[in-house]
Amino acid sequence: YFVAAILLASRVTGVRAMPERPMYIVNLDASKECHLKWTAPNFVISAEVKAAQASGGEQVPVMFGGAACFEMDVFKATYWPLQAMPKIGDILYFDSINSYSLSWNTSFNGVPLAQLKYVK
Repeated sequence: YFVAAILLASRVTGVRAMPERPMYIVNLDASKECHLKWTAPNFVISAEVKAAQASGGEQVPVMFGGAACFEMDVFKATYWPLQAMPKIGDILYFDSINSYSLSWNTSFNGVPLAQLKYVK
């Protein structure tokens, strides 16, 4: 019996509001296309974000994009609490990474290979 025990940590490299539509784009230094092929990652939601969600504050559409500058390199599109919007340098965590992603760890379009760390 296998339990998904792979976690991805990715640093936020950019955050911007889209002037032509009501949404935000958050860029990450990891790439779904290069590092998470065949995976549908889930956010590991921080206490700060959970508190912001519970407060009933404004939720805005956010697309979390990967580093490959490729239109299909999208981690997730979701609603996110505006008051807990990630900032450049923040680290976001994703779980539910399947084991095939480790073997697919590739570089594409200048994105370096993901660093793998094994923890017992």
